[in-house]
Amino acid sequence: MNKIISGTGIGVMGLAAAAIAAAPMAAADVTNANLTVAGSQFVVNKSYSITANAQIPGVVTHFYDNGVEIGSVPTLLSQGSLGNVPVTISWTPTTTGSHVITEKNLDAILGTTLSSDGPVNVNVISQWDATVGGIPVIGPALGSLS
Repeated sequence: MNKIISGTGIGVMGLAAAAIAAAPMAAADVTNANLTVAGSQFVVNKSYSITANAQIPGVVTHFYDNGVEIGSVPTLLSQGSLGNVPVTISWTPTTTGSHVITEKNLDAILGTTLSSDGPVNVNVISQWDATVGGIPVIGPALGSLS
């Protein structure tokens, strides 16, 4: 028995194939100037780790998303060693679009900036764009058709 595939079926299959071919490859963690945002695809309301190097024990490290403070992490005098004081915070983006992540290390007593890291630029997408029908690769392409 022969089956005939309609033009619409071919068009949809062609669109799916084109979307898969054009979809960007997932990138690894995003790092710039001692600041790392862990993840390969950043989606609204999912949590990601941000890691920085406070450089000096005993400072307070503040993390920012587009200039708005995400949170702060105090370091102990006994934490790490001079030049190597890793600090990590969890970040859950609540909006889509471009996010510029930065970090500042402040003197715990005077509040002055001792050093800063970043920026790291990430693009946050919606859950819809991340997965359409359980097919993560073509989600962004199909989402742009609406």
